[in-house]
Parts: sequence; structure tokens; C-alpha cells
Amino acid sequence: MASTFQSITSKSLGDLISYAKHDNGIDGHTSFGNFKVSLYTDSIIRITVTREDTYEDFSYSVILKPKELYFEIADHDNLIRITTKAFVLTISKYPVRFSFHDLNGQVINEDDSFGTSWIGDQVTTYKKLQPDERFIGLGEKTGPLDRKGAAYQNWNTDAYAYNTGTDPLYSSMPFYIGVRQPFIYGIFLDNTHKSFFNFAASNNRFASFSADAGEMNYYFMLGNSVGEVIKHYTELTGRMELPPQWSIGYQQCRYSYYPDKEVFTVAQTFRENYLNLVLGDIDPILRPHSLNRNQHQEQKQNDEYPFFHKECAPPMYYINDSSGFTCVLVVALKLRLEILPFSIATPTPPTQSRRLM
Repeated sequence: MASTFQSITSKSLGDLISYAKHDNGIDGHTSFGNFKVSLYTDSIIRITVTREDTYEDFSYSVILKPKELYFEIADHDNLIRITTKAFVLTISKYPVRFSFHDLNGQVINEDDSFGTSWIGDQVTTYKKLQPDERFIGLGEKTGPLDRKGAAYQNWNTDAYAYNTGTDPLYSSMPFYIGVRQPFIYGIFLDNTHKSFFNFAASNNRFASFSADAGEMNYYFMLGNSVGEVIKHYTELTGRMELPPQWSIGYQQCRYSYYPDKEVFTVAQTFRENYLNLVLGDIDPILRPHSLNRNQHQEQKQNDEYPFFHKECAPPMYYINDSSGFTCVLVVALKLRLEILPFSIATPTPPTQSRRLM
């Protein structure tokens, strides 16, 4: 009875029907979908699983292209082994499941019996929880450093006045690191739909990651340390340029500075305590505006800050150079625009605030 219920509510990738080798790995066809294995480096491998006949071969995040690598494929009765210089990917055929081993055959990370499954459009990959395995990562999240025993969702949210248990927050980083001595690995889920990560929050059997729709598309990377795994991740997704010297310092962040005297008070306090203020953030324009052609023409003639009344403009605009401060402006514009039969140019700040970092 239980297995019948499972078949109705959840559908896994199924059994292997056929596969073919390509330059960087293999393509596989199963009884309920398709999968692709692509080697990017000796330590980074991509697993893509879909129910469609074609793959969404596009990413907003990944800049690395697969490199020409030497790898071996061994086909056995019930499994396929793909061996690189760093690890071995084992693919069971009946049903299709993925597991990663070191070159001595020890398990690093492996699918749970659920493997990759769908409930409606939501796709989930279940990973068997290994002894003493811990999890770190996911970027801007509340809670302890060790994510084990917790669940999170990624959906960028303006979480005003959040507390220690609020989730989700402002940004999403679907990348985590599994730590299980002597193995340290990373998994990056490359899917832009709302995603979920469960690190054995409700069981001691598996960890999982899922997305509300789209492909199951993740990268597995192996390193000798957390730092090396992060190095692999930044090789995959890109590395920022060395920041300018002026950006290294204290960053002041608070929601709004009103009235304008408050800005000077904060700045003077930094001066009195010998602190270098790098960034002042943030002042919103809270008054909603409904703009039409007549309002546009009137404000264009009478207001040096087009479309907005001066009392709505951020007070930080009015710190002039004689004060000795240089400002970085972060402005949240909240507008409701009616249909306008003309183009709107980007508003120009007042003259006295033109000096920017």
C-alpha cells in the first residue's frame, strides 16, 4: 500500500534505458526522463536531470566552460563508473542513482534511495546522510554555522526587522559545503526557481535540495579543504576584481536618516571616534507617486530633481563638499507609473551632491 502511494505522489528518474558518451561525459535516457553528466575540471562535475527531451543549456551564474580532460568510463552489468584524477562517479542503472567516491572507493556523497524525484513540477535530489556529516554555507542566512538539523528556502525577500530565525532573507546563494572527514565537498544548485535545502531537519536519513520547477541542475566539487572547495566554486561562478583601497573600512547601514541633521550627527560621531565611514545606506523615497504627462511637465520646469519633490529626495543629497565628506548614495525609489506616451530619462541628482566615490 505504501509503495502504491509513493508511486502516485512522487516519481523518480527511473531505470537506465540507454546512454552515449560525449566529449565531457555522458548523456543518459531513462524510463522517466534524461540525465547528463558533464566534467568541467578534474574536481568539478555537473549533473543535470530533466523530464524533457532537451536541456536548458543556459546559466546566469556559471562562467566556466568544460575543459578538455582525460576520464575513463567503465560499463558494468548494474552500474557505470566515470573516473577522473580526483574522484569516481558511480551511476547505478536500476534505478538510476548517483554516488561519488574517492579513488580508493570510499563514499564521499551518494543519492538516497529516492534519488532525484518529482512531485508535480517540484524536483528534489535526496542525498544519504553520512556518519558525522556537517553542512555549512548558503550565504546570508540566520542560525548557526552548522546547518545540520535545519531547513532553508531561497527566495530573495525584503525581510525588514528580521530576527535570528527569519528565513528567507535578502539574497540567495544556493551553494553549500559538506564536511565529513577526511572529505570536503561542495554542491551548487543552479536553478532560478524558488529552492529549498533540508539538512536532515526532519530525519536522520537524508539531506535534500529542491526547486519548484525547472531542471535538477547541480555541480559537485571536491577539495582537500573548505578553502579549496570555495576556490572551485569561484572558478565556476567567477571572481570579483580586487576592490579599491577606499572600500576597505567600516560600512554604516541603517534604514533611513531623517531629518538631514541626523546624517551629520552620524558622520560627526564617526569622525570623533576616528572611524572612516565608507558607506551610508539607505534612504527611501516613501511617498508614492502617480505620474502623468502634466505632472511630468510641471516638475520638469519647477524641480531640479525631475519627477520628485525636494522634500522627498534623500537628505544625503544635500551634504556638500565643504563638509569634508564624500557620499555614496543608495536610493530606493518606490514609484507607480501610469502609462506614459514618452520615455523617461534617469533623474539627475542635485548639483551639490555630484561628487561621488
